Amino acid sequence: MGTRASRSKGCRTCRQRRVKCDEAQPECGQCLRLGRQCPGPFKGTLFINVQPDAQGESSQHHQSRFPHETRPKPALEPVQSLTRSRTSTAKPTNSEKSPRSAKRSLQRPFPSSGSHATDAEALARSMDEIAQMELPSWYQPSKAEIFQQHYTAYFIGNWFNPSSFLIKLNLWVFHIPAISCSSSSRAVQYSIRATTMAFYGVKTGNLALQTEASDWYGRGMAEQRTELEHLSTHPDNQQLSFTGLLAPVMFSMFESVMVTSAAGSAQHLHAASRMLEILGPEACQNGVANSLFRSIRVAMIYVLLSWDTAPALASKTWCTIPYTHRPKTIIDVLDDILLQIPACYILQSRWRDLKRAFHPEVDVVEAEVTTMAQDLKFKLDCFWGYYGDHLLGLKALDLSDFENVFDDLPRNRAHAAEFSLPIEFPDVFSAEIIARYNAGYLLICGLLRSMDSSGDNYGPEINAHGESILSAVEYHEQLGPSHSGCISMIFPLRSLIGQAKSEDQRKAAQRAIVTWGERRGVVKLCNLQSSRDTEDQRSLPVEFKSPSLGFTSSS
Repeated sequence: MGTRASRSKGCRTCRQRRVKCDEAQPECGQCLRLGRQCPGPFKGTLFINVQPDAQGESSQHHQSRFPHETRPKPALEPVQSLTRSRTSTAKPTNSEKSPRSAKRSLQRPFPSSGSHATDAEALARSMDEIAQMELPSWYQPSKAEIFQQHYTAYFIGNWFNPSSFLIKLNLWVFHIPAISCSSSSRAVQYSIRATTMAFYGVKTGNLALQTEASDWYGRGMAEQRTELEHLSTHPDNQQLSFTGLLAPVMFSMFESVMVTSAAGSAQHLHAASRMLEILGPEACQNGVANSLFRSIRVAMIYVLLSWDTAPALASKTWCTIPYTHRPKTIIDVLDDILLQIPACYILQSRWRDLKRAFHPEVDVVEAEVTTMAQDLKFKLDCFWGYYGDHLLGLKALDLSDFENVFDDLPRNRAHAAEFSLPIEFPDVFSAEIIARYNAGYLLICGLLRSMDSSGDNYGPEINAHGESILSAVEYHEQLGPSHSGCISMIFPLRSLIGQAKSEDQRKAAQRAIVTWGERRGVVKLCNLQSSRDTEDQRSLPVEFKSPSLGFTSSS
């Protein structure tokens, strides 16, 4: 029995010349004798390419045992290294190109210099090669099943940053991997797959993934309609669950990334809100249900002016019962105020209609709008008076008895405080909450300014809050995209674009929102928001069909 030939670990120069290398370090004897530059002997694991050589294949091949088949001679070529050594730039000789001479040549995977910078570049190039990897077949199967957990992990890690306030109210996202594997609802499974795949495709610039994600989005929408139709026709056999509520929430996030329609994200959020109303506030007190409820409330703020009726989640019942076991946070207290803003704008729309028709009740409605807006403005002043110092890092947070301020407005005017522009933000969480507060104040001041004949009474306040929003965005951009949620600053910037009195502030906000989207994978949504006027948000149909529910939002 013959012995197996060992593989040479000599330097590349000796292997190219087909001479014996003494493998001396740092330079072998052959290279020293001839005055050549020696790359040094090979070290580490040997990688051998066993793919057949394409050159000379037609002329030099072995005949198979069957006359109608040919079997190419397996030629072994050196593997392309991750980084080129100083001597790897030399062109291969003609003998290397022929099949006969294509022996089991070896090449070091890393340079001998040991440079950290070179190794980092090598690793970056290798990761790029892995990202472009395709299975060795003309048929490329869907990557959804293969990489689903990878897409999900990437989505959770980049959409909800731990430093952002969004993660504090979206603890349900950590259950997405388990729900994706265990849920019997195809609508939920497809919504998770579509959203996570679309976000990864946009962030990496992979158009094929974005196209496949859109296909899963369509399938998920169809499955959602089917499931809800079955639920409506068999009410005794099935009940709406919070797992099913996840589908419209994920669909809304998909629309934030892909923007297949201008009102798509708002429509899905309206559908999720309607499903919450069906479930009732008592079912939202614990666990994942409570986390989803808080998440939907937060998201509703981003489509604040798209409501044609006052949101049910803004009622006293929904502002108290779901917080029986899990007390309110500072975000919940602020959102209790912000969710009352749509009622003001709806009443203002009625006032405009009456004014155009010269209706005798126009003065009465105008007084109602002004009173309601002033009360909300006062509540925001109280919010800043109670929690402004905490948000600026000057004292600890205390949420006790804040609701009592709203129950007795006349005797608590002393608790209100005027907003002061922050010199600096203590952390990302505080910057996002302050910007959210600024946005609500802008909407109220903008409404009051439109009702005021002079229109100049609220200019200084609008400028101050607008400057605070731009400062918060600048603070986020200095830290980088990894320190903020993907959509956390879109609502404040969108409000500033619609309400800014200064044209310079409006243009600065438009530039900032586009940059924000480009760096965080929501550029389509940000481009749409930067070009729409605030009044355009009120232009949604009075009763639009929700794509994920199949019933009207006002039903």
